[in-house]
Amino acid sequence: MSVRERLIWGVSAAILAVLFLMSSTDLLIKEKETQVHPISVIIDHSSDEYYGNFRKGMDKAAEEYQADVNFITLYPGTDAAAKVRQQVELVQREENDDAKAIILAPVKRADMLAALELSNPGIPVILLADPADSKHIAGSVYVDGFQVGSLLGDVAARDISDETRAPATGPPAADDIADSSAGAGATGPADYLGATAPQQGPAPDAPSGTGASPATAPTIYLFTEGLDLGGHSHVYDGVRSALSSYGIATRLVEKKDADTYRATIEETVYPGTAPDTPITIIALDVAALDETARILAGSSVFASHVRALYGAGSTTSILNQVDKGVITGLVTWSGFDAGYLSIQKAVEAIDTGRQPDQAKLDIYYVDKERLKDKDLEKILYPIE
Repeated sequence: MSVRERLIWGVSAAILAVLFLMSSTDLLIKEKETQVHPISVIIDHSSDEYYGNFRKGMDKAAEEYQADVNFITLYPGTDAAAKVRQQVELVQREENDDAKAIILAPVKRADMLAALELSNPGIPVILLADPADSKHIAGSVYVDGFQVGSLLGDVAARDISDETRAPATGPPAADDIADSSAGAGATGPADYLGATAPQQGPAPDAPSGTGASPATAPTIYLFTEGLDLGGHSHVYDGVRSALSSYGIATRLVEKKDADTYRATIEETVYPGTAPDTPITIIALDVAALDETARILAGSSVFASHVRALYGAGSTTSILNQVDKGVITGLVTWSGFDAGYLSIQKAVEAIDTGRQPDQAKLDIYYVDKERLKDKDLEKILYPIE
């Protein structure tokens, strides 16, 4: 091989080598660098049982906004005070582990806000609770608990008044519980789809100007894991506000141990302690609703002494109990939207440093009949 041929082969090999290096690196085409957003989600339970749809929305947003999400549950078997301390420690730990934002469902909102003031986190916190005026809170995704309770109380009271037909002061004014941010299609009381409360006129099939008089109205039992947990006290206030206008009394039952709800229902069965008529129960939170529904589903005797069960929140299991008639009706919201919006707002806070707008979720009344609604089905059973 001549010198010229060897030179040509050498130059060709060098050119090929350079082209290979350029194609395998960003020397030729610089790829756009993708920013990953490390975000930690700290919930208020030891299980994600009540966060199924939330996680679907969270995962969808994480994919779209390039978020690396760490979903954290609490240790089981601890009291509320210990859970608050655990959440504070988890916020500090996740910040030390290079999380750029925290999404937090506080066990006790007021206690958690006070703890954040002391711990002074250096990263934005998105609350899954009512908005807070705090430099540490970058945004909130929340449900108006008072409106949830108002709607539950109004529906339960009208159900009772349909039976008693006794005159009373009547229901609360629609404007007292109407939501100015109701979704599309919230034009009246024909159904509660897309609205947080009926916006005009009486509830479906309710006779105008009727209610249960104090002399005839039964006491409605209010079950809860604890008024000081989550936003349960707001739901309680809303329920009592609605029921008081009908002259209906309430009995608050806060869970003290594993048998609290069962023991209370048992009181309605035995002579001497049983009320004159079957009772109505309103569960103020999803855990109370879930447990009460399981108790009634497991005992035909108990179920026969409870005329109606209403509650706040939903899971697939709870919706199955609505379909079976164990649960009369419930008020819920889009867990998918809550998960999606929380990630969206966390990424926005990381990227811009600004406080994003608060996101208030619409609420929906669901009973066995409304389970068949196609629009509502998309909210209750979202597809990832």
